[in-house]
Amino acid sequence: MNDALISQVQAQAYLKANSNWSRWGKDDQMGAINLITAEKRLKRALVLGKIVELERLTVTDDDVDSEINAFVQLVGASGENLRKSLASRSSRKALAMDLITGQALRRVAEIAKGENIPLPGAEVQAEAEMAAQEL
Repeated sequence: MNDALISQVQAQAYLKANSNWSRWGKDDQMGAINLITAEKRLKRALVLGKIVELERLTVTDDDVDSEINAFVQLVGASGENLRKSLASRSSRKALAMDLITGQALRRVAEIAKGENIPLPGAEVQAEAEMAAQEL
């Protein structure tokens, strides 16, 4: 007796019915990325930007340097050439944007999981308590 929840034939039929292969034509090379429109990218950027603002997320020059060092170590012998390439202002800015985006995505995941969520007004309360202690 087969105790599988679904048969192999059923699984293959499901995968075929829900596949994106050939959805946009036989010559399509992008697949499901076609679903990511400019509007969706803009909305995502705006939401993540608001998370960065509200959560006061930051990236320092040291954070960027650490990221560069990690890349250099991964590359090995040609690492110093990579370091030179990443030293430009535009490269450092792009790395900083990647790092801050990663922070924002991790924060959204924490919130979605119910982890590390400060109570509403907790920050204001903490600032008021610190001000009171200074008096």
